[in-house]
Amino acid sequence: MDKQEEQFIRRINAKEEEGFKELFEKYYRYLVIAARRYVETRDEAEDIVQDAIFNLWQSQKTFNSSINLQQYLYTSVKNGCLHHLKRCLLYTSPSPRDA
Repeated sequence: MDKQEEQFIRRINAKEEEGFKELFEKYYRYLVIAARRYVETRDEAEDIVQDAIFNLWQSQKTFNSSINLQQYLYTSVKNGCLHHLKRCLLYTSPSPRDA
């Protein structure tokens, strides 16, 4: 883990707003690209990424310095995408009465 990531983790744990802005700027583009592998539109991908970063900000967890922040965020985004796809299937699949 590099020093910058360790610093991000300390700042996240301290809930420093400027640290989250830097985190957002560093990972946002990478995460949107990752999300686009799962969802149809860029808007959907951006919403999912913003939710993942916001959830990290709102989390009551304290992260230790051994966490791989990029992997943590990627996993959060991937799970958000899968949840989104599941919701889309539920709302668009025909009911048994329609078949």
